[in-house]
Amino acid sequence: MNANEVGQTHLFDMMRRIALEMNASTGAFDLVGPTPTVLDLCLAPGGFTRYVLDKFSSAKVDALSLPEDQGGHKVRIPYGDQDQRVSVVFTDLTKFAEEFECPQLFIDSKDGTDPAKVWPYTIDRYDLVICDGQVPRQTVRYDDGEHFPPICLTYSQLVLGLKRVKLGGTMIVLLHRSSRVSIFRLIRMFHQFSHVHIFKPTKNHTIKSSFYLVARDIQAESASCLEAMELFRTVWERASVKDDSVSSTVLYKELALVQSSLRPELEAFGPRYVELVRHIWRIQADALENAPFVKDVSEVTPRPICDHFFRGRCRFGYSCFKSHDAPE
Repeated sequence: MNANEVGQTHLFDMMRRIALEMNASTGAFDLVGPTPTVLDLCLAPGGFTRYVLDKFSSAKVDALSLPEDQGGHKVRIPYGDQDQRVSVVFTDLTKFAEEFECPQLFIDSKDGTDPAKVWPYTIDRYDLVICDGQVPRQTVRYDDGEHFPPICLTYSQLVLGLKRVKLGGTMIVLLHRSSRVSIFRLIRMFHQFSHVHIFKPTKNHTIKSSFYLVARDIQAESASCLEAMELFRTVWERASVKDDSVSSTVLYKELALVQSSLRPELEAFGPRYVELVRHIWRIQADALENAPFVKDVSEVTPRPICDHFFRGRCRFGYSCFKSHDAPE
């Protein structure tokens, strides 16, 4: 078994363990009925789906997975003829333009080619939608600092998930950086039309900022859900057709939930948000405190800091603590 194969096996086993812990904490996989339907939007390596099939032997799973030659992981569970409970289509899920109500978006104006995809499945709504795909670290950063491929993937999953989840169904969404304004607002939106749980594994990815949003009893036809889905769809569109005009950049950032006043939202949802995420902050903080690469702060000699820094008057601005010593 080569190093890559060992890594893939480790990832698969880790995802199964995360699913087990997640279900014990949130009930994410406690689906109704003996034959639940599941849509796994980023299947490979298949740990979450494997857990579903172990729990419900008659479950039906439709899945999408990025082809290996495009950077996707290897699917490590039987599917198709080997296991007819699981159907897999290897494709880029960000290209389902018609599902996002933009059927002409990807047509090449020069040769007329269209790389857009057609939705491959006939089941209209699913009991559980899994949205845990993420873009590899080797990604494109635009001049304004935004990582567009990850944003495009995240919002693609959100739109497809909300469009395909049953009334009262469940979504599992992988997110990062709970301190970001966009994540705060995204979770607030889900809180308006579902029962929200926030989960972070206690044995895997503990030092990372990643965590899972588990939304249960989703009111998929409510006005707040439809409004969120339209906003996510527009964010996907802006991320898919990035242009450099100032107005477009401002519009995109507003739609990506990173501008406008936070005061009303913080007053209404801030305390509840802290309740939801406090435990994942503690898990990460404890893991970082014990991480081998973190120095003992008692052994670090603090650098002198200019007292002007605390008043905002230093000519060096916020870099003054790196630029000169504190006055005597």
